[in-house]
Amino acid sequence: MKMTYIKTHQVNDVKILELSIEEKRNALSYPVMQELSTLLKEIREDTYTRVVVLRGAGEKSFCAGADLKERVNLTQEEVRRNVLATQQLTMLLETLPQPTIAFLNGVALGGGLELALACDFRLAVKEISLGLPETNLAIIPGAGGTQRLPRLIGESLAKEWIYFGKIASAEEALACGLVHRIYTREEAASKVLEFAQELANRAPLAVQQAKRSIIGGRDRRMKDALRVEWMAYESLLDTHDRVEALDAFLGKRSPSFLGK
Repeated sequence: MKMTYIKTHQVNDVKILELSIEEKRNALSYPVMQELSTLLKEIREDTYTRVVVLRGAGEKSFCAGADLKERVNLTQEEVRRNVLATQQLTMLLETLPQPTIAFLNGVALGGGLELALACDFRLAVKEISLGLPETNLAIIPGAGGTQRLPRLIGESLAKEWIYFGKIASAEEALACGLVHRIYTREEAASKVLEFAQELANRAPLAVQQAKRSIIGGRDRRMKDALRVEWMAYESLLDTHDRVEALDAFLGKRSPSFLGK
């Protein structure tokens, strides 16, 4: 499938997805969401790619959220379709087997921040701002923002951000744990790639099963969550990489993981 709105770059075993609608601040129209969903479904089956980085084209915007110029011309039924499509997109992103990194190279607002919340890591340029300003438009975040933000920064602070439509700085996001790292504009791209490559060098099956265990167990009772953890652990016992890790430890060398 030829991509119109998203550019892909492969750097070793790191795949970079770039929202490439800079003239619209990389906003999420329905066709953009369809295209990104298709890519994520393909990556799910991609055994070569170990880490996925999501970024926006240019320097001004990671993703400005919904395409409001599109939204004003939509019927209520089409708005429902779009919001549900955004929910499904964030679920695809969150449950991708490979670890994901949102490179916040510009503002991340509304649905744009909700995309980032569905990623495993958020790395930001220090000059950017981010928030869920939907209440300014007499609506609420509809792609997981009311659920994921409280889990990441706590319910009390999330209520303030969402009720008031707060736009936060990268420093504020770092202080409350929403963002993992902040970088200067000049160093950001190389630092994010360095972070991604370091993650890709880890045992890929172990990282994927750790992700599966964390996500699969978080809404369960402890007894059931431990069962999820055990199933993830057990799946790694008969793997090449587990044997390789032990051999490398005994041989005092760096392991070479194959993802098998």
